[in-house]
Amino acid sequence: MAEDVEPRRLLVIRFGPWGASVLDDTRFWRCIRPRPVSLLLQSVVAASTRALKDCRFPEESEGFDQARGNADRSGEGSPTKAHMSLSDDRTGLLLPLTVGGATIFCTILIHAIATIGIIHLVRSARVRGIAGVHFSVDVVLVSAAAFIAFGAHFIETVVWAVVFVLCGEFVHFAPALYHSATNYTTLGYGDIILSAPWRLLGPLEAADGMLLFGLSTAILFAVIQRFVQLRFDTEQL
Repeated sequence: MAEDVEPRRLLVIRFGPWGASVLDDTRFWRCIRPRPVSLLLQSVVAASTRALKDCRFPEESEGFDQARGNADRSGEGSPTKAHMSLSDDRTGLLLPLTVGGATIFCTILIHAIATIGIIHLVRSARVRGIAGVHFSVDVVLVSAAAFIAFGAHFIETVVWAVVFVLCGEFVHFAPALYHSATNYTTLGYGDIILSAPWRLLGPLEAADGMLLFGLSTAILFAVIQRFVQLRFDTEQL
């Protein structure tokens, strides 16, 4: 007659690289063989860890900044990070603030001229009696106002690019315009970084772009609102 086996109480579980060991109330370690799925997952994790350790990104390679630091300014090759380090303590303050403030004033003046042009466009359409009468005419007028605003933004981006070239940050105009567009639209790729003395121009242009984009949005909203009022005869000019 077989004797009844008293169930053992599990005390400790210890996991290892190839399985697990348990310590029950008999104080003996017993090895538990892992399932094939566990072995597969462990091998995948181990292989991924080894692959990540063996990887070396271009930014970590020796001489990366020294070899490709001037590619942005010369326009040769793909845009990469500039040779200046972000931790450089030579970041300019007074000079970039002065140049950036003057550039912001010029861009605001350009946008003011574009705003006046949009106002004259809407007023002229109202005087001729074509605004708020036909839907197709209103679409054309709103599109024209949007194109005027977009043209002003493009000119302002070009102005900032010219400033970058005049400051000596770029040799060719194309990479300067690309960098200006990423700053102005607050896209912020970060693949090109200005040198330390002029690095403050980046956030100044981004703030300028946000301000002028908000102004364009307000103008277009006012134009659409005026057309709606004229269409339903709720308000006269």
